[in-house]
Amino acid sequence: LPPLMLQPLLENAIHHGLEPKLEGGEICISAEQQAEQLLIRIDDDGLGPDAPKRRTHRGNGVALDNIRERLRARYGRAAVLNLQTLTPGTRAELRLPLGPVNTT
Repeated sequence: LPPLMLQPLLENAIHHGLEPKLEGGEICISAEQQAEQLLIRIDDDGLGPDAPKRRTHRGNGVALDNIRERLRARYGRAAVLNLQTLTPGTRAELRLPLGPVNTT
């Protein structure tokens, strides 16, 4: 797993999902092997990316783009990052190849 790949996903789950939810919530991280891929899921039961923000400090909004670019540079098309709306919350799903990758 490339360094600092999960941290921005967790920060997003907190910032966009749990922080706007006054009563707090939960984040669940899971990982499993599916065929020749590593599947990592980060689920939160928060309000999601479209929720109103309670925080005055805003990030620069490039975390997901940066992760996708790093995946593309290292794995080509063999790795993906997808977001999915849950009820309630959001899922970030990261799929990485387990074997050798040809990035050309």
